Amino acid sequence: PVYLHDTFNAQPWAIGLIFAAASGATGLMSTQLGRLAKSVRPQRLLFAAFILYAASAALLPLMPGLWYALIPVAIFGLAQGLNIPCVQTLLAELAPMEQRGAFMALNGTVLRIGQTLGPIILGSAYALGSYTAVFITGTALALAACALVIILVRD
Repeated sequence: PVYLHDTFNAQPWAIGLIFAAASGATGLMSTQLGRLAKSVRPQRLLFAAFILYAASAALLPLMPGLWYALIPVAIFGLAQGLNIPCVQTLLAELAPMEQRGAFMALNGTVLRIGQTLGPIILGSAYALGSYTAVFITGTALALAACALVIILVRD
């Protein structure tokens, strides 16, 4: 939201509409995930989600105007619609029944750590560079997550 305001002098209502596209795309992807999951393994869907995150971060600073930002923001929403259910599915598959609760609790802990570190890392990128540094860092982190999926999550 701050980037859209600073770059395009966007008003709060316009920023809200653009970010609603992410929620809409997440909902759309969620409605189709069952069909996708019948033919594509969760590991591959998770990999696709991180590719979409990377594409979103890489594309946003290239948008020539405010309303073009709908494209990468919607791509981010699609990534969310893939990522969140796939992580839950993979955890449920990997965790032994007697330890499933502990796996889910650990997932919540890791999410909170990410929510804590994200602003620190990307805020530091902004402080050391600019918005461009933020988007480059976000793209790099998403691609690093792709590599981790390949290494750690086997088909």
